[in-house]
Amino acid sequence: MSYETDIVMEAGHSGRTSFVNSKIELGQFYTRTNPFAYPRFVEWLRGIPNVSSLKFVEPFAGSNSIIKMLVETFPEIPMEAWSAFDIHPEAQESNLVPSVSLAKRDTLQDFPTGFDVCITNPPYLAKNSATRRGSQVQFENYQDLFEISLDRMLSKVAYIAAIIPESFITRGLFQDRLEFVISLNLEMFDDTEFPVCLAVFGKDSSSDFEIWRGDVRLGTHQELETNVEQLLHQVQPRVFQFNNPAGVLGLTAIDNTTSATIKFRAGDE
Repeated sequence: MSYETDIVMEAGHSGRTSFVNSKIELGQFYTRTNPFAYPRFVEWLRGIPNVSSLKFVEPFAGSNSIIKMLVETFPEIPMEAWSAFDIHPEAQESNLVPSVSLAKRDTLQDFPTGFDVCITNPPYLAKNSATRRGSQVQFENYQDLFEISLDRMLSKVAYIAAIIPESFITRGLFQDRLEFVISLNLEMFDDTEFPVCLAVFGKDSSSDFEIWRGDVRLGTHQELETNVEQLLHQVQPRVFQFNNPAGVLGLTAIDNTTSATIKFRAGDE
């Protein structure tokens, strides 16, 4: 992928388009692998009180690929519980769940209300990337479109699951209702290998959250931070010299759009 440091793929804030630049402009790409079958997520969703009687929303629906995955994994949730929106919904003939119609709405500007559960893959587009391309997207105080999306969802919905960049784990944002994060080591998208995670939020405040890699629990965020601090404390301090012609480690830090160029190299290269 050309802009791997800037964007990832999305299940649909906008529909499919034949123009790659248009996709990049809106941070829109398409989910292809089902991330909702992991035991921790299944436990969470089925543990929501009266879940089969609640109202579900997909606010960045694209072709309804996420709803298709969820109705296959959770047949106890009735089809009429779902509503789907997108700024550029795909044609109805491309709808993967024809019984759930795609309504046109810019959900970043006008987020739908009256829903209990939101499960989605919001748009990802970094502010610096959008600025470089002359995008007119308004980022407010955030650095990425997915952050704006989380802000909208958390202000309107009690239970949320969102496929977002894995870098979210270390950003320190939106963690007061965060219950757990699953690092998705699946082939999630057609257009990129960018690392993503499934971030899951409840309606109540929480002082910590779990981190999973697939179906393996790694620990809580606080536990892992403590382990890192203890590990670093055991490491002997070292003196580094930069720009040393005889150094053993080098860094190429010039990016391009045709190949992977940012990498560490042997000093003699």
